Amino acid sequence: MKRLAGIIISLSLVCSGSTLPIVHAEDTSNTSVIKYNYGDGTFQRQMETLNRGLVAIKTNNGVYLSWRLLGTEASVPTITKSPDFDVYKNGNKIATVTDSTNYLDYSGTTSDKYTVTISNTTPTDNDISVQPQNYFDIPLDIPADYTYSDSSNTYTYSYAPGDASCGDLDGDGEYEIVVKWEANPKDNSASGVTGNVYLDAYKLNGTKLWRIDLGENIRAGAHYTQFLVYDFDLDGKAEIICKTAPGSKDASGAYVTAVSNINDIKNSTDNQTLYRNSGGYILTGPEYFTAFDGETGNAIDTIYYPSERISASVWGDNYGNRCDRFIADVAYLDGELPYAVYVRGYYFGQSGYSARSATFGARLVNGRLEVPYIFDTLSGQPGYSSGNENYIGQGNHNMTVADVDGDGKDEYIIGAACFEVNDNNINIATTGEGGSNANGEINIAAGATVNINVPTANVNASSIMLGENASATAVKGEKLINVLQQIVTELNTKYPVGVSTLAGRDFKEILSDTVKLN
Repeated sequence: MKRLAGIIISLSLVCSGSTLPIVHAEDTSNTSVIKYNYGDGTFQRQMETLNRGLVAIKTNNGVYLSWRLLGTEASVPTITKSPDFDVYKNGNKIATVTDSTNYLDYSGTTSDKYTVTISNTTPTDNDISVQPQNYFDIPLDIPADYTYSDSSNTYTYSYAPGDASCGDLDGDGEYEIVVKWEANPKDNSASGVTGNVYLDAYKLNGTKLWRIDLGENIRAGAHYTQFLVYDFDLDGKAEIICKTAPGSKDASGAYVTAVSNINDIKNSTDNQTLYRNSGGYILTGPEYFTAFDGETGNAIDTIYYPSERISASVWGDNYGNRCDRFIADVAYLDGELPYAVYVRGYYFGQSGYSARSATFGARLVNGRLEVPYIFDTLSGQPGYSSGNENYIGQGNHNMTVADVDGDGKDEYIIGAACFEVNDNNINIATTGEGGSNANGEINIAAGATVNINVPTANVNASSIMLGENASATAVKGEKLINVLQQIVTELNTKYPVGVSTLAGRDFKEILSDTVKLN
């Protein structure tokens, strides 16, 4: 092993399966804003143009400062010397930091102002004030209660914030936050009517930018709306992408169908049609996929959702549990452009039902959504080829994205399955063990990744506890304990003092004391 490139304890497998055909569109040029090198420097990707992100917090010992190390300033995650930084207080340089991105000013007070810049350069970011505590409040605009009436009763449900994501929506170099609102959310396994799902955008100073209303044909719950916030079109401002439906409105109040380049969507007449059944599920009606402008919240483009529902039963049950389980993430599938990657369906079917899994990668080019990569296990659907049925039921509740084979293109891993795009094909590999909720990679050395799938794992914040029946075999047949012992040896050589984790424990101790396989 040449170096420890990064340590992310997780459990998965390397992509090395059979090659499966997908639909592939022409390559599209893009306008660069900032590009950064990663890995060994061979690969480049565009990234956000962010500011230093300096924060100053009053502590008992003075003022604590922390700031960003930008992707252009170091090869992450390899262990590389970062730039030196100059710290300024009230316009005067007070320190040069050579080994970190934080500093404690013992004489600092809440009346001071700070800025940080790379050594021997002129500060460009505005001075920031000191926060009196280690958090700040962002006031939220709570939606009005949702009221629903059936033949016998009227029900009122209050809204609560759910998932949140961040991105630079307006190109000012600072992150904004996108929050999902839900009322009476339901798991897919449970019936019940839910309120409309809303997406709000807030600046860090509390300014609300907009609100998107996904309408009554999008059910509220953890598995339904996986919204992604990222600069998909590489214009320096992040967009929002998510599943939509008839009745979904953008921040201007316009139906998302209005911007579609597909006539059947643009001219649709069912935006006021309610497709919700008596159990609260939405199992009929069109399904859409929409990109929204991050600065305004207005819809950019709407297409049909690429992995079409067809019916609930083809996913493994007859009531809607399996068909509407989605997971999503952002991946550079071709190594150059960011893609919105979505997976639908990851369970085996109930007794008497077959099941289905589908995935696709979408990109936003010149204001239009394109879906060059798609995979499906259902015969007759885009992305299907003979043998795809073998990959049903291999997913789980989360997705991990990483360039696991060092080819410059991201793979994405769900449970026991790993997907990879190569030229005009998508490769998928699986252990066949079904989904585990512990996923990821152990990147041991430059260009070498050991990936393991452990179907029966219980994971907490600082360790991995493997059950007695865990199947833990590394890619080349080595037992996991042997791989971990190699990592400990590497750590002892390079870091004799110890490697601290977020939980405060030496990583070597975690490997030695909490992973029990013998």
